[in-house]
Amino acid sequence: MKQQRPSSEDLVKTIFAAALDKKATDVVSLHMEPLITITDYFVIATGANDRQLTAIVDEIERRVRTEHQVHPTAHEGTRGANWIVLDYVDVVVHVFLQDARNEYRLEKLWSEAAQMRATEADSSLDNGLVEKVTPPLVSLRTSESEQSNPDAPSAEDALTVGSPGEING
Repeated sequence: MKQQRPSSEDLVKTIFAAALDKKATDVVSLHMEPLITITDYFVIATGANDRQLTAIVDEIERRVRTEHQVHPTAHEGTRGANWIVLDYVDVVVHVFLQDARNEYRLEKLWSEAAQMRATEADSSLDNGLVEKVTPPLVSLRTSESEQSNPDAPSAEDALTVGSPGEING
C-alpha cells in the first residue's frame, strides 16, 4: 500500500518547527498557490552563519523524512553558500544568510502572497506559533508606476534570479 503524500500545510508546519528548533530567525511562509502553478508555499528562513544554515537545512530534511517519509526532489546550495534551497514540490524552502535574504527580498518580490510568520518564542505550532499576515489584495497586472521603474522587481524575476549555487560568497 502506497503511503499518501502529506498536505502542503503539514509540510509547512514541520518545516517551521524544524527551522525554529535550530534557531532560524524571521521564518515565514508565502502562500504561492493562487499566484503560480509550480508550488503551493515558499518557506523562508534566515541563519546567522554558514554552519547554522547547514544545521537548519539538515534538521528540516531529517524532520520531513522522519515525520512524512518525504525527501526533497532537489537540494541546491552547499556548505559555504549564502542561500540553500530544498524543493519538496508543494513546498520550496529557502534558507538564507541575512545579506543574501536582503539582496533577493523574496517577500517583497512576492508581496501579493499571503504570509504566515513564525515567532521565535515557541516552536509548537499548536500554541499560537503562526501569525497570519495577509497583504491587501493586489492586482497581478503591472501598474503604470511599476512600468516606469525598470529597477522594480517583478514576479517574472523570481524565476530568473539565479540558483543558490551561483551566489556563494
